[in-house]
Amino acid sequence: MLSPQVVQRVGCDGGVMHLREDAHGNVLDLGRKRRTVSAAQKRALATRDPQCQFPGCPHRAFLEPHHIVHWQDGGETNLSNLVRLCSFHHVCLHEGGYRVELGANRQSHRFFDREGRRIHVVPTPPRDIAGFESIVAMNHDLAIDRATNAPQWNGSPVDHHELIRDLCWLEDQLN
Repeated sequence: MLSPQVVQRVGCDGGVMHLREDAHGNVLDLGRKRRTVSAAQKRALATRDPQCQFPGCPHRAFLEPHHIVHWQDGGETNLSNLVRLCSFHHVCLHEGGYRVELGANRQSHRFFDREGRRIHVVPTPPRDIAGFESIVAMNHDLAIDRATNAPQWNGSPVDHHELIRDLCWLEDQLN
């Protein structure tokens, strides 16, 4: 059985037929197919939203159109009601309690977390605070080389009696 949130996410850009039936399963009404995001709308959306629109997300590939006001709630399938999201953030909106709203100018988007707090754009960190050369220079005196983390074990079987004796000795030293 699927949760309503999963059905909503799957149907976000899918075709849906409205079907009304009686208590015995007899079809009473078969509504028209709702409009999905057209190829032209997808191209326009890709031009407007070249990357995931969730604040701070850098993903630029495999983006999905999302209805800001879901069409089952009366939202239209037009560019002002669509936003492109990566699949992770699309799931966050449908199943994770996050939400998106149109800005006051109906051009920008505002994202909110589960507690209703606005998520602001996170500035990208500087690319090179301390470059590789700086890190090598700072650690030069440590004499770190490729053998630093090499295990000292020679491959012989573990002597469990010796190991337990050493652990008991260590426990006595600490107490």
